Amino acid sequence: MLYLRGMNSFYSGCVTIISALVLLLAVQCDSPADIQPPEIAVIQPKPGDSFNVYDTLLFSFHALSDYNLLQVNAVLVDDEGQSVIRLNVPLEGSSVSLDAIPLILSRKDLPTGMYDLEFTVTDTYGTAAVVVPVMIYALDLHTKNRYLISHTSHNQTDIHI
Repeated sequence: MLYLRGMNSFYSGCVTIISALVLLLAVQCDSPADIQPPEIAVIQPKPGDSFNVYDTLLFSFHALSDYNLLQVNAVLVDDEGQSVIRLNVPLEGSSVSLDAIPLILSRKDLPTGMYDLEFTVTDTYGTAAVVVPVMIYALDLHTKNRYLISHTSHNQTDIHI
Protein backbone atom coordinates (compact mmCIF):
# COMPACT_ATOMS: atom_id res chain seq x y z
CA MET A 1 0.00 0.00 0.00
CA LEU A 2 2.84 2.34 0.77
CA TYR A 3 4.30 1.57 -2.65
CA LEU A 4 1.03 2.45 -4.43
CA ARG A 5 0.64 5.64 -2.44
CA GLY A 6 4.15 6.65 -3.50
CA MET A 7 3.39 5.87 -7.15
CA ASN A 8 0.10 7.76 -7.02
CA SER A 9 1.97 10.67 -5.52
CA PHE A 10 4.60 10.43 -8.25
CA TYR A 11 2.01 10.36 -11.07
CA SER A 12 0.00 13.12 -9.45
CA GLY A 13 3.13 15.27 -9.27
CA CYS A 14 3.92 14.60 -12.94
CA VAL A 15 0.39 15.51 -14.00
CA THR A 16 0.58 18.71 -11.96
CA ILE A 17 3.91 19.69 -13.54
CA ILE A 18 2.68 18.93 -17.08
CA SER A 19 -0.54 20.87 -16.48
CA ALA A 20 1.43 23.85 -15.21
CA LEU A 21 3.72 23.79 -18.28
CA VAL A 22 0.76 23.60 -20.68
CA LEU A 23 -0.93 26.50 -18.91
CA LEU A 24 2.28 28.54 -18.93
CA LEU A 25 2.80 27.97 -22.65
CA ALA A 26 -0.83 28.81 -23.43
CA VAL A 27 -0.58 32.10 -21.54
CA GLN A 28 2.75 33.16 -23.06
CA CYS A 29 2.17 32.19 -26.68
CA ASP A 30 -0.20 33.89 -29.05
CA SER A 31 -1.24 31.78 -31.97
CA PRO A 32 0.53 32.80 -35.22
CA ALA A 33 -2.78 34.06 -36.63
CA ASP A 34 -3.11 36.53 -33.73
CA ILE A 35 0.32 38.12 -34.19
CA GLN A 36 0.27 41.15 -36.49
CA PRO A 37 3.41 42.96 -37.67
CA PRO A 38 3.90 46.54 -36.52
CA GLU A 39 2.52 49.37 -38.63
CA ILE A 40 4.72 52.21 -39.89
CA ALA A 41 3.77 55.46 -41.57
CA VAL A 42 6.60 57.58 -42.99
CA ILE A 43 5.73 61.27 -42.84
CA GLN A 44 9.01 62.66 -44.14
CA PRO A 45 10.68 62.37 -46.66
CA LYS A 46 8.09 62.03 -49.38
CA PRO A 47 8.68 59.71 -52.35
CA GLY A 48 10.77 61.52 -54.97
CA ASP A 49 12.21 64.14 -52.58
CA SER A 50 15.73 65.16 -53.59
CA PHE A 51 18.87 65.77 -51.55
CA ASN A 52 22.52 66.60 -52.14
CA VAL A 53 25.49 64.66 -50.84
CA TYR A 54 26.40 65.99 -47.37
CA ASP A 55 22.83 67.14 -46.76
CA THR A 56 21.13 66.12 -43.57
CA LEU A 57 18.09 64.12 -44.55
CA LEU A 58 15.47 64.46 -41.80
CA PHE A 59 12.95 61.68 -41.43
CA SER A 60 9.78 61.48 -39.40
CA PHE A 61 7.49 58.51 -38.89
CA HIS A 62 4.88 56.94 -36.67
CA ALA A 63 5.01 53.28 -35.63
CA LEU A 64 2.26 51.30 -33.91
CA SER A 65 2.18 47.75 -32.58
CA ASP A 66 0.20 45.48 -30.26
CA TYR A 67 3.55 44.68 -28.66
CA ASN A 68 6.61 46.61 -27.49
CA LEU A 69 8.47 48.35 -30.32
CA LEU A 70 12.22 47.69 -30.17
CA GLN A 71 13.93 49.63 -32.97
CA VAL A 72 13.74 51.26 -36.37
CA ASN A 73 16.48 50.86 -38.96
CA ALA A 74 16.79 53.51 -41.67
CA VAL A 75 18.95 52.29 -44.55
CA LEU A 76 19.86 54.10 -47.76
CA VAL A 77 20.10 51.48 -50.51
CA ASP A 78 21.61 52.03 -53.97
CA ASP A 79 20.20 50.66 -57.25
CA GLU A 80 22.25 47.48 -56.84
CA GLY A 81 20.66 46.73 -53.48
CA GLN A 82 23.74 47.65 -51.46
CA SER A 83 23.37 49.42 -48.12
CA VAL A 84 25.34 52.67 -48.31
CA ILE A 85 24.27 54.49 -45.12
CA ARG A 86 22.56 52.99 -42.08
CA LEU A 87 21.04 54.39 -38.89
CA ASN A 88 19.52 52.40 -36.01
CA VAL A 89 17.19 54.13 -33.54
CA PRO A 90 16.06 52.24 -30.41
CA LEU A 91 12.35 52.51 -29.61
CA GLU A 92 10.25 51.87 -26.53
CA GLY A 93 6.49 51.53 -26.20
CA SER A 94 3.74 50.29 -28.49
CA SER A 95 3.08 53.63 -30.20
CA VAL A 96 6.02 55.83 -31.15
CA SER A 97 6.27 59.03 -33.18
CA LEU A 98 9.69 60.39 -34.08
CA ASP A 99 10.12 63.76 -35.71
CA ALA A 100 13.08 65.17 -37.65
CA ILE A 101 15.59 62.38 -36.97
CA PRO A 102 18.81 63.29 -38.84
CA LEU A 103 20.40 60.93 -41.35
CA ILE A 104 23.53 62.66 -42.66
CA LEU A 105 24.36 61.82 -46.27
CA SER A 106 28.03 61.69 -45.36
CA ARG A 107 29.46 59.66 -48.22
CA LYS A 108 30.98 62.05 -50.74
CA ASP A 109 31.36 59.23 -53.27
CA LEU A 110 27.62 58.70 -53.73
CA PRO A 111 26.78 59.00 -57.42
CA THR A 112 23.75 60.94 -58.59
CA GLY A 113 20.72 58.69 -58.80
CA MET A 114 17.60 57.28 -57.23
CA TYR A 115 18.03 55.52 -53.90
CA ASP A 116 15.59 53.69 -51.67
CA LEU A 117 15.31 54.78 -48.08
CA GLU A 118 14.15 51.63 -46.29
CA PHE A 119 12.57 51.84 -42.85
CA THR A 120 12.24 48.59 -40.91
CA VAL A 121 10.44 48.60 -37.58
CA THR A 122 10.87 45.66 -35.20
CA ASP A 123 8.65 44.77 -32.28
CA THR A 124 8.73 41.85 -29.86
CA TYR A 125 7.27 39.42 -32.43
CA GLY A 126 8.04 40.69 -35.91
CA THR A 127 9.02 43.37 -38.38
CA ALA A 128 7.43 45.66 -40.94
CA ALA A 129 9.12 47.65 -43.68
CA VAL A 130 8.36 50.69 -45.81
CA VAL A 131 10.43 51.90 -48.77
CA VAL A 132 10.62 55.57 -49.82
CA PRO A 133 12.46 56.32 -53.10
CA VAL A 134 14.58 59.50 -52.92
CA MET A 135 16.86 61.31 -55.38
CA ILE A 136 20.41 62.15 -54.30
CA TYR A 137 22.63 64.46 -56.30
CA ALA A 138 26.39 63.95 -56.30
CA LEU A 139 28.89 66.70 -55.62
CA ASP A 140 29.88 68.70 -58.65
CA LEU A 141 33.23 67.34 -59.86
CA HIS A 142 34.51 70.91 -60.12
CA THR A 143 33.85 71.57 -56.44
CA LYS A 144 37.17 71.40 -54.63
CA ASN A 145 36.04 72.43 -51.17
CA ARG A 146 32.80 72.30 -49.31
CA TYR A 147 32.27 74.74 -46.44
CA LEU A 148 30.24 74.06 -43.35
CA ILE A 149 29.26 77.23 -41.53
CA SER A 150 27.71 76.91 -38.10
CA HIS A 151 26.48 79.60 -35.75
CA THR A 152 26.38 79.12 -32.00
CA SER A 153 24.13 80.84 -29.52
CA HIS A 154 27.11 82.95 -28.37
CA ASN A 155 27.32 84.85 -31.68
CA GLN A 156 30.31 82.78 -32.75
CA THR A 157 30.64 81.52 -36.31
CA ASP A 158 32.70 78.45 -37.15
CA ILE A 159 33.80 77.71 -40.70
CA HIS A 160 34.98 74.20 -41.54
CA ILE A 161 36.54 73.14 -44.83
